[in-house]
Amino acid sequence: MEGPLQGILSREVLIEVNDRLAEIQSREGDEVLTLLCECAGPHCVERVTVVPRRFVAMREKGEPVLAPLHHEPTS
Repeated sequence: MEGPLQGILSREVLIEVNDRLAEIQSREGDEVLTLLCECAGPHCVERVTVVPRRFVAMREKGEPVLAPLHHEPTS
């Protein structure tokens, strides 16, 4: 799918994947989570490391997980 919906749908999938990754890594006792950048850029494959407490705070605020210099997709 291309166009404006591509980023939105891709970002929704990335959020779901990151939520599952965080759940698994936290359950295993990892002190640092390794997640996917949620910028939904068509060629982005960046990984982002974040401590679990920060990840929870980001989700509560509705903030995306972004690699440095990456931006949240705009509609």
